[in-house]
Amino acid sequence: MDSEDTRSPIQSLLDQLQSQIVDLPTLLALLSGPLDALNLLPPRYRTYNRRPIAARSILVRKHIPQIQHLLVTKILPTWDTILQENGFLSLVDQYFSPDTFTNALPSAGEVALNAYGTLVGLPPVQMIRHAIRILERLVREYPLDRLFTAAFMDRRNLDTASKGIEWEDCVRNVCMVPAKVANAVVANSDGKGSVPTTLENGVYFNNLSVRTEELVSSLSTKRQFSGKFSRLHASLLCLTLSLSLRVPVSSLLPIYQVGQHWALPTHSARCAFATLFLSSDSHTHSNTSK
Repeated sequence: MDSEDTRSPIQSLLDQLQSQIVDLPTLLALLSGPLDALNLLPPRYRTYNRRPIAARSILVRKHIPQIQHLLVTKILPTWDTILQENGFLSLVDQYFSPDTFTNALPSAGEVALNAYGTLVGLPPVQMIRHAIRILERLVREYPLDRLFTAAFMDRRNLDTASKGIEWEDCVRNVCMVPAKVANAVVANSDGKGSVPTTLENGVYFNNLSVRTEELVSSLSTKRQFSGKFSRLHASLLCLTLSLSLRVPVSSLLPIYQVGQHWALPTHSARCAFATLFLSSDSHTHSNTSK
């Protein structure tokens, strides 16, 4: 039995994506299989899926980041023009920001969570224009509140501690976006390029604050987030944003509990809230004050 026979279907696919791809139909066939296994393949591409992959053989957290990285570092630099001319760029986009027809699926949220990590982890010289375009779409289609759903409510196979770690990574990645894009624009355009408006520092963090407020407001009305569970996730939201932005908790959109509900305090109450919050979570005080 040769090496081709001993490889798993997904490993064989990864190897082929790293090799020379002879034509467009071959590329489309390679990219259609994993998406179909995750129920994320748009109907128009189903005819290209000549190499089906069993759903049980693909793990989003393990395999999708590898495909994402290959797409932005190898496939797009070679095939971007051909894909664009033939109207097939949406197939690549589906590996980062699944479309509105699949957005609500747990697999779509998990793909988006990994996409943030893949894209902000690229060196500036590898964040080409299509990577920035994909990131712009990702920010628009999968904002913070949608990512929270993906991290906590869609991941039933993970324990609370693992979800917390994944959420912290997610928030840090989200908060790195403007700086990463700005560095990439400078590195790839000799300073002559421009950052997309939605990814500019001021606009981006203003939108992030709005989505944070909407997320906190939404959590305050849901019974499943009452009591300790609500406090855990609300506290994690404030702390991870504070750590990622390197600012005090009081300068964000803090929350506090009134009876059985969570609410946004007025500006005058923020410092008092921050003092109480940090004193009750003293193990994080040194981090949030840096």
